[in-house]
Amino acid sequence: MSDLDKTVKIRAMTPEAAQAGAQSALREEQKLALELSRRISELADEQHKSQEFSKVIDQLRKSLKEEQDKSAELAKKVSELEAEKKKSMDKLNHVASLEADLKRLSDTLDKIAAIAAAGK
Repeated sequence: MSDLDKTVKIRAMTPEAAQAGAQSALREEQKLALELSRRISELADEQHKSQEFSKVIDQLRKSLKEEQDKSAELAKKVSELEAEKKKSMDKLNHVASLEADLKRLSDTLDKIAAIAAAGK
């Protein structure tokens, strides 16, 4: 007997089994489609949140820049006021020195006047 004479028996699939297999495959594809749809929806939500966060970050950066500019301006004003204060203190010290000189001169003039009055 040759190899060609041998028969192979294959079990035939019943139409009901074929339909059940097709329905099972269809249900699995529907599940996958629903899962894909859900994930696409989640991705869209995350993308929307990301855009909102990006807008908030941009606003915060703008606010930070404005605050930094204000701080720099205030620091400049403080520096100017401190320089003015130093000038004022220097002038006050000079005035106090002039007052002390004036007092010494006044005392000296009083002594001279007393000597002149005594010499008359």
